[in-house]
Amino acid sequence: MNLRKLLFDNLGLKLVSLLLAYLLWFNVSSEPVVERALTVPVEFLNTPPNLEISNDYTKNLDVHVSTRRGALSGGSVNISVLIDLRDAHEGERIIPIGDADVRKPEGVTVLHVTPSRITLVLERTGHKLVRVEPQLTGLPAAGYQVTSVAATPGEIMVTGPESRVQKVVKAVTETIDISNAKASVDREVNVDVADAKLRIDRVSPVRVQVLIEEQRNTEKLEVPLVVAPGLQTNTKAVELFVSFPKTFARTLRPSMFSIRLDRPVNAKRGAEMELPPQVTMNERPQAVRVDKIVPEKIKVKVL
Repeated sequence: MNLRKLLFDNLGLKLVSLLLAYLLWFNVSSEPVVERALTVPVEFLNTPPNLEISNDYTKNLDVHVSTRRGALSGGSVNISVLIDLRDAHEGERIIPIGDADVRKPEGVTVLHVTPSRITLVLERTGHKLVRVEPQLTGLPAAGYQVTSVAATPGEIMVTGPESRVQKVVKAVTETIDISNAKASVDREVNVDVADAKLRIDRVSPVRVQVLIEEQRNTEKLEVPLVVAPGLQTNTKAVELFVSFPKTFARTLRPSMFSIRLDRPVNAKRGAEMELPPQVTMNERPQAVRVDKIVPEKIKVKVL
């Protein structure tokens, strides 16, 4: 192919292409250069897996840039400050921020960054089991009461900066409304901790069971103690604290209950030990419950 043919074949198309390229260049080069102040996020690279940022650092910086008008029509999209923590160690670090730390599109010039440095406090990652505390609101219906509240699981693991982990003592659930309830409430709810720097190592909700019963009365009964052969004790009777609904119509009597001490199978003669009394209800009135035994253990001697 000779030079003449290369230059003049499809000459019209080539001239049009040249004109369009010139117009594009002219349009771009004629755009005025403007300065803008953008608020951009701080991003971290290569954070060591055993370290956590424990302080409330500056999460957004003001970056002043110059560019041709229209080059940032998308605002601060694709602009951020990158901080490499590859060589980070435990303790306080003051990190200067320069132009080179700003990720930006082509054609954008960074003039300065404010603030020009940020302070980070790095700590080792800590873990701790804390109790789950259910949160209730409202009151049961008239004549009813909350007897017990239980969460399953009762403890969850929290993770985060070690000093913050050591301060946390509980995780709380979402609020459970028991207003005017006449029956027990069973809910699956999410949990959280007050410190936003801490993470909960649990995705699924916890189960909270709120036992709601008729309001109850409590009565103390003194019941004679039956001691098995081969045991000796100075205790003659045990106190039972028994609860029952206020609507319960019967009178409670000590004879409704039996309390005894059984001799352990492997007990050695002459040994002294403490044994829990065993309670049996001779009659089973509906909704009667033994809430407490005093004493919980009785000192005996094996004969």
